[in-house]
Amino acid sequence: MDASGVGDCNDPFGWAWDGIKCVAVVGCECVGSDCGELLPDSSTCAAVFSGC
Repeated sequence: MDASGVGDCNDPFGWAWDGIKCVAVVGCECVGSDCGELLPDSSTCAAVFSGC
């Protein structure tokens, strides 16, 4: 997914698949074309990408 958090803040934006595992996207702002597609929690992310 093309989404990453930038800045020194710890604002949670959601969860993304990094190609290997689900990772939390945190920062002051979310950048990338998939920011609107982030998943709400780690278990939802794991379920969506379980076949990867």
